[in-house]
Amino acid sequence: EGPSDGATEGRLGADGTDAHAGSSRAGEPREESHYARRPGARPSASTSSRSTSKMTPLEEQVSRHKAEHPGVLLLIEVGYKFHFYGEDARVAAKTLNIFAYQSRNYLTASVPVPRLHVYVRRLVDAGHKVGVIRQTETAALKAAGEYANDVTGTGKSSSLFERKLVGLYTKSTLEAGVAVDPSGGTNDRGETAGAGDGLRTTGVLLCVAESFESSTSTRIGLAAIDASTGDVRHAEFDDTQARSGLEARLLQLSPAEVLLVEPVSAATARLVAAVFGEGKGARVERVAAASGYADARDAEKALERYGETRTRDDHGNDAVRKEKERKEESLEADGERRRMKDAPPVRGQTARAVATAFDWLKQFGLDGVSRLIRENAAFAPLAGAGDGGNTMRLSPNVIRQLELFRSSEDNHRGSLVWLLSANALTAGGARLCRSWVAHPLTDAREIRERLDAVRELAETA
Repeated sequence: EGPSDGATEGRLGADGTDAHAGSSRAGEPREESHYARRPGARPSASTSSRSTSKMTPLEEQVSRHKAEHPGVLLLIEVGYKFHFYGEDARVAAKTLNIFAYQSRNYLTASVPVPRLHVYVRRLVDAGHKVGVIRQTETAALKAAGEYANDVTGTGKSSSLFERKLVGLYTKSTLEAGVAVDPSGGTNDRGETAGAGDGLRTTGVLLCVAESFESSTSTRIGLAAIDASTGDVRHAEFDDTQARSGLEARLLQLSPAEVLLVEPVSAATARLVAAVFGEGKGARVERVAAASGYADARDAEKALERYGETRTRDDHGNDAVRKEKERKEESLEADGERRRMKDAPPVRGQTARAVATAFDWLKQFGLDGVSRLIRENAAFAPLAGAGDGGNTMRLSPNVIRQLELFRSSEDNHRGSLVWLLSANALTAGGARLCRSWVAHPLTDAREIRERLDAVRELAETA
């Protein structure tokens, strides 16, 4: 196989693409792909026979990976590049503006390894679920291991490297996911397609579940999870056919990704399409009813299991158990334990939304967020839902007319949140500003306390 599984490594162009990728070797037709065909050229007679030619070991491996990860745009490490195959190459060529060419049985495109984090970011920002498959062995180690086990005395080793999926990314999981760059660091240093407009204002995953109480009312449950911070917020409410309550929360949260648990009403589907359609920032995915706990009681049991898992982990050894007991005694002394005990349970459509979101995060290795299910600080109602009426509930019309989150041109740039966030020194500060704008205080005393705190910070900065 060598460092590139027999693939020809061409010279990289200025944009990181393979400048010689389209040049074919003798007997290898290029006419199957319109990306690599000369204007006016006719397909060769060997095209049909080549399209059904026997697959190479690498192509068979690619086929297996694509079958194991349906619906995922795969970047597969081959030597010193990451390759796209088949329909993935077609999508990548259009999204990344790179060259695609026909290579034996697959349309192929490639990007250089050092720029992987940039291309993953661009694909994720375009709304794709992206998987990174890396070689798990080097040529030197593979050769040494196989020569050592060579019982035939031929001194030959298998040409195919072992590869496996090491990272899976979407808009709401990129920041918290496995580092794209194996050398370390975070995933927020890649270029962003929507950086000019600031589309990536939040990294929230929003899961929506609903039940149809009557022809005029629908019970809706929400779970908003920020995997990068571990915050889980939930809400449940009755909404009308106009879905004004759901619309207001969608505008306030501005999620990076939306999961719709089936069955989904026509009114909800129309609203989500209107708010997030035509490239307006969020990726939308539907979750089948079988995977979304059609019965809310099953979802409630699933959440209980998540809580039990956390308890077992906490009591894994005596030291942790004793430390937990000490903290519980301290909490009981100041009344916090009673508050946690009296906290309202998550039921109904909220349980469906939360449990489905936790299950969905497992594929990204982020289901550890569920360990916070019994921490009131991290697992709490959405602002405005459990604050005793101390915040203002803004209607969708008010949010749009005041241009709180989107300008009159329907851009993030120029909105009030954009202006305030531009002065924030940290991502946490920007999130706090957004929360304050989304949920204005109504209590005069709390307003004065907030203003005093801001003034103190401004004067001492």
